[in-house]
Amino acid sequence: MKKLLIFFLCISLWSCQEEEKKPSDLLNFVPPHTAAILNTDNLEEFSEALQENSYLNNNKEFPLVSFFTEHFTNLEYISVKDKSLLCFSRIGKKEVALTLISKEKPSIKDLSKVANKKILSYTYDEINVEHYTLEDMEAYVADLPNLHVVSTSKLVLENIIRIYNEPIPIDSNLKKIYGVANDSKASLFFNYDAMMKIYRDYNVKAISHLENFTDWSVVDLDVNKDAIALHGVTQTDPKEKRVLSLFKNINPLKSTLAEVVPQNATGYFSFTYDSFENIETNLNNFHEKVKVENKQAALFESAQEIGIIYQQEKPVLVVNSIDESITKDALLGSQEELSEFRGIPIFKYEHPKAFSQTFRPLVQLQNLKYYTVLDHYYAFAESASALENIIANYQNRTTWSAKKSFQNTLNKLSSESSMLIVGFNEEFYKSLSSYLKEDLQKPLQDIKGSDYESTAVQFIYDHNFAHIHVISQKANAQNMSAGSKQLSSIKTEDKISGDPFLFTNWRNKHKQVVVQTSENLLKAYSAEGKLNWKKELDGKIVGTPQEIDIYNNGRIQLAFNTSNKFYIIDRNGNDVKPFPLDFKSPITQALSVFDYSNNSKYRFVVVQGNKVSMWNKEGKQVKGFKFSKTASAVSQSPKHIRIGSKDYIVVPEENGTLHILDRVGDSRVKVKEKIDFSNNAWYLHKGLFTSSSLDGKLIQISESGKVTQKNKNFTETNRIDATSNTLVSLSENELRIKGKEVNLDFGLYTAPKIFYLNNKIYIALTDTQTSKVYVFDSQAELLSGFPVYGNSQISIENIDAKGRLEFIVKGEDDSVLIYQMN
Repeated sequence: MKKLLIFFLCISLWSCQEEEKKPSDLLNFVPPHTAAILNTDNLEEFSEALQENSYLNNNKEFPLVSFFTEHFTNLEYISVKDKSLLCFSRIGKKEVALTLISKEKPSIKDLSKVANKKILSYTYDEINVEHYTLEDMEAYVADLPNLHVVSTSKLVLENIIRIYNEPIPIDSNLKKIYGVANDSKASLFFNYDAMMKIYRDYNVKAISHLENFTDWSVVDLDVNKDAIALHGVTQTDPKEKRVLSLFKNINPLKSTLAEVVPQNATGYFSFTYDSFENIETNLNNFHEKVKVENKQAALFESAQEIGIIYQQEKPVLVVNSIDESITKDALLGSQEELSEFRGIPIFKYEHPKAFSQTFRPLVQLQNLKYYTVLDHYYAFAESASALENIIANYQNRTTWSAKKSFQNTLNKLSSESSMLIVGFNEEFYKSLSSYLKEDLQKPLQDIKGSDYESTAVQFIYDHNFAHIHVISQKANAQNMSAGSKQLSSIKTEDKISGDPFLFTNWRNKHKQVVVQTSENLLKAYSAEGKLNWKKELDGKIVGTPQEIDIYNNGRIQLAFNTSNKFYIIDRNGNDVKPFPLDFKSPITQALSVFDYSNNSKYRFVVVQGNKVSMWNKEGKQVKGFKFSKTASAVSQSPKHIRIGSKDYIVVPEENGTLHILDRVGDSRVKVKEKIDFSNNAWYLHKGLFTSSSLDGKLIQISESGKVTQKNKNFTETNRIDATSNTLVSLSENELRIKGKEVNLDFGLYTAPKIFYLNNKIYIALTDTQTSKVYVFDSQAELLSGFPVYGNSQISIENIDAKGRLEFIVKGEDDSVLIYQMN
């Protein structure tokens, strides 16, 4: 392929005219029939990242890769550091035009190597057009006011000139998807139908199952030495029949199909659903209604995931059952045993077309005559030998779920999917080559992809659009972006209840990683994953345990309560006498720990509905604390706030009353107004008691009791955290740090949490929907290497008592990840 981009960018520099100050939106000039658009603020920087990627370097000879590494990304002669759009438009069979649209002209580096230049010019619609020829390459250049256009197609360039003089409406779907792109990253927009037309130019087999998949999409491009990641969204037109729209009103679920995918498979595809009734309705709206036999409907209703495994043998369809008894009943008419393999029977299936009739276009396998059962997985195939390969690898545990490298890839995706498509690269390329025309078959078969074992593509449907995540990384690449690295992973055997937390081992100053499991076992691990101790509790911990030094000698303990007991334990998990204390009525809030003068004369406050009691470190109730009962239930744990030399205890009630007390429980600040409390705690910020209300206001109260309400337009689910000088808020996807706004992707976020360590402020929150952990600095800048994978709020500490900070986060349901921060 020709070095088109180098050429048309270089010659554009020779023809630049002085720019006028006429504004223009680059999107207005995207050529018709454009299949893809690369949007960058710094094409040179993005080019360098692509060229450093090891996968692209190992496959320079493959036509598509060579196009990107040699033509598309080779900026030997120019520097493009401003916003630009690079458009790929199909203008004929196997003919694609490249068009660069920018407001600023690139700067020239060196043209000494450029020879055999030929320049012609003509006028089109009163605009001067330069036609350049360099060796065997051509390009057309036009400089309009505040717009710089270079194209390999005369037709495309002249069309842009017409659009410039007589604007036409922008494709509404493109305009909508353009608005959600992340301006701080390189983004790729692509139109599915237009891309499929280009694919058909090189395809030799029918691809009907790929038709009408979606509309315009956008993905942010993250490329480094060892990984390629794409994250974005795709828009589906509700007026059109699109495959992705089949998941309307369907909640995505976790895919576990990899547990039965053999390591010799070429790839797999799966989709999940939580309601067969809803997906059946969507399928029937997609095409003519097909009656489903009652017994087969029961089979489909008992499933939460259906997938197809592609292998050298015939493909295998797998049903992941959530109710094996219902599934078995649905298959009572298909109990004829045809053979047995390694002790596993293979049965005859009486309805070989049931899946294709019901789930097309998602499933098109029409001759599924055999099936077998592997725990809660039901595998169907056209041949018994295809099932034998599944059985053998499942028994030998040589499935892809057993490969740590593949789990590292899946860990970068969201935990739940509508659709998941995975290709196991080398075998996949060999299989895919049979679909392409002869000139591309050999290069595809020769691709070197052993280091990059797999490529995973995930779609998560959400109201006429879907999130897209694409991951391909080296097998030994760390499970995070550059700038942070995962140190270890701790498997807890049982599911984790709540968030993991840290507990200091005072002997070596290291932090133990502590979790409570679903079996109410408290387990403490070293950072290397060694189980130090475990302790059985009577119930789930309420809130987050707190470290104390009860003897004031540097030996750290842990204080917390369950619904019925108040515990203090030492570094080995042993009870500190006389604890635990038993309580007859349920404890309803997390334990409050007060150390008024930082001298270890602790006071512990226990809340039981509307009853408040204070206890000392000897396990005795403090009789001198007068505040014992409220009119309604206490809605949050009481909090100690110190202003100057004065101590205040803040206690909110469900009825809107806020008590601000002194040490002995007498009222110190009278708050006359009722407050519609949010779930946020109270903080000392700028010398004022600070929280937020449910109706979106920032509430601040002075020591005199004056209440000020500032309308911040927070949503009801707003979350805040604050220090004396820093206020952080999260309302939907808008994060504000000291007044600076960050627009996050829409998701399900934990409350933002402020950490003050090594004289620096860090603000952390996690999108549990996409399993991404974000850490920002006090200037609202995302730290290098984030987001990383995680599924809970994080705890940042110097875990190993050495130079760098680390943090822990929940990984999967039974794992804790430890990351190091640079």
